[in-house]
Amino acid sequence: MDLKNKFKKKEQTEKRQKKASVAGVRTKKTLGVLSATSIVLIIIIAVLANVLVSKGNWSYDVTDNKIFSISSQSKKIVKNLKQDITIYFLDSKKNVDDNYLQIAQQYKKNSKHVSIKYRDLELYPNFGKDYVSSSESIEAGGILVVSGEKGRYISSDDFIAYDMDSSGNYTTSINLEPSLTAAINYVISDKTPKIYTLAGQSEPEFDASFQSSIEADNYEFKELNLLTEKKVPDDCEILFIYAPKKDISADDLKKVETYLKNGGKLFYVCNTEAGKLKNFESLLTGYGIKINDGIVVETDSSKYMQNYPTYILPTIESTTVTDSLLQNSSYVLTPVSKGLTLSDNAISLLSTSDGAYSKTNLESKTVEKEKGDINGPFSLAAEVLDDNDNGKVIVVACPSMMVDQVDQSVSGANSNFVSNCVNALAQQEEKISIKAKSVSDETATYTTSAIQLVSFVSVIGIPVVLLVIGIVVVVMRRKSK
Repeated sequence: MDLKNKFKKKEQTEKRQKKASVAGVRTKKTLGVLSATSIVLIIIIAVLANVLVSKGNWSYDVTDNKIFSISSQSKKIVKNLKQDITIYFLDSKKNVDDNYLQIAQQYKKNSKHVSIKYRDLELYPNFGKDYVSSSESIEAGGILVVSGEKGRYISSDDFIAYDMDSSGNYTTSINLEPSLTAAINYVISDKTPKIYTLAGQSEPEFDASFQSSIEADNYEFKELNLLTEKKVPDDCEILFIYAPKKDISADDLKKVETYLKNGGKLFYVCNTEAGKLKNFESLLTGYGIKINDGIVVETDSSKYMQNYPTYILPTIESTTVTDSLLQNSSYVLTPVSKGLTLSDNAISLLSTSDGAYSKTNLESKTVEKEKGDINGPFSLAAEVLDDNDNGKVIVVACPSMMVDQVDQSVSGANSNFVSNCVNALAQQEEKISIKAKSVSDETATYTTSAIQLVSFVSVIGIPVVLLVIGIVVVVMRRKSK
């Protein structure tokens, strides 16, 4: 019986081992099939995803400055297009720089009215000449933006902007988006608004780079001398009075007042070196803007640059003109400025702290507050709206903010602000604040309080923390012994 039972148990054990062996083989085969199937599925998914991304033109811009993306303003413009736009790259497709092509494709991606084509000028040497003046030449590598009978040429030299700071260092920015959007604005516009610059009051020359940035938004500058004109021209979109040193005559003042009463727009920039300009000041006072004597001194160290309390980094108020600057966390720099006091319908665009004051004695050897100085706070730029809540008058109290070197120190925020003022007056808010994107590190702007905080933390704060940690470690070790 024992031998018989042993034999049965042996047979049962062998059967179990055989079943386990067969099951193991089947499991390995199943796992193998599953693995192979998974690999095939992953490959198929990867291929399909690649095809979808390629066909759907999906992409994600991982660059710090979103170099290959376009701004919300550009997207708004192309999404509202009612007519077809063609962006011609003036070269063969294989020679077009992929970086610039990616930017142009963002316009096509946001509107069915935008298309991209290529014209090699070696094959089509006369292409595009009908869209430019006889004095303008079209060269390979550029771009031509066309809509109907209207076109605008963008030279390849304008794709990149080079700026030099006060230390002689160059920064490079991709300028293609501002150029493309300006070209689109131009070709879809029925007319080019004219900005008349008042002459005859010993005005300094307006900075060429600021004028170019405004012209890029489809504006034309013309000079106006009221001594030879009976009135402000009817086609004047904006009357620009830039930092006059001499006062306007009573007769010419009436011409300006008539222009404004008939729906005209005024952009006035104060001259900090001028004396009392009675007629100009009475004009602005009538709109609720008073120009105070002297130069503004800021007492809040977080609102001026590196130990220069007259180089003010004003508070940017939330308005249609300035909201894009707030969204970009921009600084505007106003070095040496008059102070404005507002009333009636005037609203502040840029303002000082409550502790600011206006230094009336410009011969004084101290910036400390003295008897006769005017208490703040002040506005450094202000806007007056008409009855329809559109810009009527804008006054900027600091002419030196409109200098290219000052603009570079705040990464172009000043020129953006000025362009925004012009576009707001012309009721072209969709053009507001499209700027070139730096491909290198942008200029850092530090306030005095920020520098003091960094100095305190690095010189005192960090050593004190390390000393405390060391003392705690020593005490704990001694206690453990």
